[in-house]
Amino acid sequence: MLLFFIFRNRVVMLSWLQHRWTGLWLLMLALGALTLFLYGFFPLKYHSGKFAHMDDLPNFIDGIGIDGQEVYNAGEHSVVLMVIDGLRYDFATEEYMPFVGELLKNKSACIYVSVAEPPTVTMPRIKAMMTGSISTFADVALNFGAPAVRGDSVLRVAASRGRHSVMYGDDTWLRLFPGLWAEHDGTSSFYVTDYTEALLPADVRQHLYLLHVLAAHSAKQGLPTDTEFYKQFQRAEKQFAQYLATGQQSAAKIAKEFYDESLEAMSKYLTETTAEFDLFAINFATVLMYILTAAASCATLYSLQTEIRKPSITHHQPSTVGLLLAFAIMFVIFSIILVISCFITETKSSFCSFSPLWSIAFFAASLVLTIAYFVIKTGVEKVKDTTALKELNAIDYLLIYGTLFHSWSFFGTSFIEEEHMTWYFYWNTLMFFVLVRTVVVIVTYLSKRWSGATETQEKPELEVRMSSVGVSILPQWVLLIALHRYLRTMNQTGDRWLFLPDTADWLNAPENSFYLQAHLLIGTLTTLGICLWNVRYMNNYMYVHSILTILATICILSYRIASDTLESPFLDIKSWDTITIVNIFWAILIIQALYEIVIYAGIFKSCGCNPGTNKFGYNKHKVKTEDYFYEPAEEPWNVDNVKLNLARSLSHIMLNDLMLIVILLMRPHNVIMVPSVFVTSVMISKCLDHKLLDGRTGKGKEVADLIGQSLVHVWIGMVFFFYQGNSNSLASVDLGSGYVGLREYSAVRVALRMGLHAYAAPALAGAALYARLARHSDTWQRYQQSVWRVCNIYALHRIYSVAVYCVVAVTFRHHLFVWSVFSPKLLYDFVATVFTVQALATIAQIVLLTNLTSWVASLRF
Repeated sequence: MLLFFIFRNRVVMLSWLQHRWTGLWLLMLALGALTLFLYGFFPLKYHSGKFAHMDDLPNFIDGIGIDGQEVYNAGEHSVVLMVIDGLRYDFATEEYMPFVGELLKNKSACIYVSVAEPPTVTMPRIKAMMTGSISTFADVALNFGAPAVRGDSVLRVAASRGRHSVMYGDDTWLRLFPGLWAEHDGTSSFYVTDYTEALLPADVRQHLYLLHVLAAHSAKQGLPTDTEFYKQFQRAEKQFAQYLATGQQSAAKIAKEFYDESLEAMSKYLTETTAEFDLFAINFATVLMYILTAAASCATLYSLQTEIRKPSITHHQPSTVGLLLAFAIMFVIFSIILVISCFITETKSSFCSFSPLWSIAFFAASLVLTIAYFVIKTGVEKVKDTTALKELNAIDYLLIYGTLFHSWSFFGTSFIEEEHMTWYFYWNTLMFFVLVRTVVVIVTYLSKRWSGATETQEKPELEVRMSSVGVSILPQWVLLIALHRYLRTMNQTGDRWLFLPDTADWLNAPENSFYLQAHLLIGTLTTLGICLWNVRYMNNYMYVHSILTILATICILSYRIASDTLESPFLDIKSWDTITIVNIFWAILIIQALYEIVIYAGIFKSCGCNPGTNKFGYNKHKVKTEDYFYEPAEEPWNVDNVKLNLARSLSHIMLNDLMLIVILLMRPHNVIMVPSVFVTSVMISKCLDHKLLDGRTGKGKEVADLIGQSLVHVWIGMVFFFYQGNSNSLASVDLGSGYVGLREYSAVRVALRMGLHAYAAPALAGAALYARLARHSDTWQRYQQSVWRVCNIYALHRIYSVAVYCVVAVTFRHHLFVWSVFSPKLLYDFVATVFTVQALATIAQIVLLTNLTSWVASLRF
């Protein structure tokens, strides 16, 4: 897409490099490429249209006749299948489950230990149990909005034979198998790591026959006949036939062992070979993401130049027709290259099927390549000034090289499973560097000051800054280090040390409920204090923002009391409806944002009300002419100042609302994380400020400061992501957060709540950074430039991380841990990319809203 602007009656192309939201658009294109990669990596399975029938049962075992329908009939008129999410099989004993344990002891029930293959989440496991099919990892994404199973299943066969099925429990069963229940009562589903089954009979003949049916069915799935496990199946068949003919128990025992061994090997083979990767889609998506990484690099380097020259109106500009022609030619060239690639590789990829739907994706990919080509071409030509990079210090290089190396560390499975250790090491190193650097600079300054050096006398502003650092920053930084050491103990995460006790376990113990509630109150009230502090950047007319913020916090505390998380002397609150409380909370946040926009547009002022401050007042600066007469026609509006004030206000409203939402969604022991993220952001921003410890000013230092601030907030987000107890395992996903304030299941709202809860720390860190940009910008133009640069850096980091990890996933697609380690990380990266797009789009909306509302206000005045 090319953007054209009419300037002085001439059509001038505005390069993508100079567009404010180039990084956002490139990130959105990378998200599309990542979606194509996921399609190739996680192919969906389709129903073959065949249904099981009793006539399919074998009536001969290696030439020995047997009545399959008579043997297959277990003789039981009713069966109770009990599946408990997350229950360890050795807990089904008389000690922990007396009734079930008694049934097992009396042979009235049986338990079967099964090994679940990834993905070990609810919906894929239910499908595997009921259909006997191997789940694909794409089922993870569909886990919360599971489509109905239209293929063969135990329940469908039971219904076809006139049997009645009754279900009480997980409502996922109802969504998977609709219309197959005589009675049902479903409840919300949660995560499951393993399961127990009642699919074997004690009768030897029935037992072996069922094993034979399973093995024979697996053998029909295209298994190679020259493998050892297939030969083992044939040996088991012969032993079973011998048992049927002679009744020898030794033959039955050997047959069972052979069937078990062959079934285990068949299952492993089918699990490894069922995933048919679409290599063309995978490889093309990977190449496309690296091209987008190069384009994002060019856009970022261009924005980081200290001097950015605008196109000269006197310089010869190509005509509109010429630009469109050049774009069309490159589009055709890339399309031809893709078509040739499809035919040369003889791929069966759907991407190259040229069906109506996939043709859109095919030519969209050509369009993306064309856009990326022109961005890279222009970037190579325009990026000349790298002065700002010379202002980078040792800490900046630590942030840059650490971020670059981190993505490549995923070539080791342990660095994926234990990623938190990498970030903890990075963060401890950074805090140590900052501490040492701050101490060295302070000691150097004080020594020069005491020695009477003229350097300190000539720069009084430096002395003011240095005294601030020496008195407050250093001890605060030491306290911050102690805080992070405590937060690190809150939740054990990863794989190797997950079983170890942590502070959260101690806090959630019944005897320590007082300390848990203290954590909750301290975190909530500290967050309230921070929010009230941020209100000073808004137009707090009649203390409306303060009142609304306090009311929102009261709603949060009321929700905690009503949900029995927090004790209160006000017993009536326990009877309040939690859904109503949360709905009121959302209404307050919406009213707060609308209230600020209404003030900004001048609605109150036009109604005769005084808005309280001049932050949002449109005034004309008096301009004196030669005759010292007031000429209204020459008085400029202070539009830019008002726009900056609104952007500053909306940025802090966004930060405040995000903090309040997160403490509503978080587990009580983790609420302390929210104010800790903000405090860390403020402290690290001070200590990394290139102008704080240096009296010199310059655009180069401003750019270097933005690079350091952007990357360190990425680090803050990731460190707190793991402090919160998250990991790259699906087991750490907290489903409970998705149902806060909901009366019934809603796929979109549940997914948004779960995603925001999981990525709360990166979201808070990013919001704090953008609020800082608005807070420290002295002009509207400087704010826009800072946002432009930071958005490009964020987009580049995310595109680069995804591109590198796609190479890792492709390289290890046949690895033993591809489904348990590499694939979950790929899904986490996808969700992170989606939320990064949403975050940058929110900032774009704030800028757009300031421009739109100022235009509306200008119509009124």
